[in-house]
Amino acid sequence: MVRSGTADLGQWLSEEQNILDHYRTAIGGEPPARIRRVWLIGVSLFQHGEGEATFGDILLRDVDIEKRLY
Repeated sequence: MVRSGTADLGQWLSEEQNILDHYRTAIGGEPPARIRRVWLIGVSLFQHGEGEATFGDILLRDVDIEKRLY
């Protein structure tokens, strides 16, 4: 989880996440040789509400590779 709550509603935010660290925490074991999908998930399951999100400028970076996803 990156963020929770309503403090930053209505403004653009920048995030940088280490996908490998998230993988190790959530899945464990050896990571796959290639990333095939990245899911951006927003849920309000426990509050039984609705949500809306807009994403932009999504990049995957490795030491010498940069891939723009969106």
